[in-house]
Amino acid sequence: GIAYQNSASQIYSAGFMLGSLNAVADNIYADTLPDFDNDFSRQIAVRKEITPDGSEQINSRFTTTAAGAPGLSIRQTAIAKPNENYIELKYTVRNSGNTATSPMHAGIFADWDVQDYSQNRCSYDVNNKLVYAYDQSNPNLYFGIKILSNQIANAYCFNNGGEGGSISLY
Repeated sequence: GIAYQNSASQIYSAGFMLGSLNAVADNIYADTLPDFDNDFSRQIAVRKEITPDGSEQINSRFTTTAAGAPGLSIRQTAIAKPNENYIELKYTVRNSGNTATSPMHAGIFADWDVQDYSQNRCSYDVNNKLVYAYDQSNPNLYFGIKILSNQIANAYCFNNGGEGGSISLY
């Protein structure tokens, strides 16, 4: 989960996703909902270390097992710097298989539960490449995901009930 200042987790589920013309690989709800697939296999267990500047760094490595995208190796690094209100995530994807996967797209899925999940709204700031979520009835706490590289960013935000023109999950 993701907590802020000793709060309860403000996210229901989140994860890394890969997609090509032939396949999608994710583990988003694999452990929480029945009948969801489990497309990644762990190669190296999560390891935590403290860097010389006092940052907490967590490293892991996994591979895809999804049909149409086998042989992709993913290295994940998460860094939490002291006295900062963000976590930096870095993913390195390498095709170690025999199947070409172009074009390949990577992304992060997040199902936020900020305070009262039924009041959550999500927006995208295109100029800052920032997706953020908040509780519209008490908008004093915001959580978001921002791309830090100069790569092209795309986002789709939806609100469970379809508010704001999004798809409805109900």
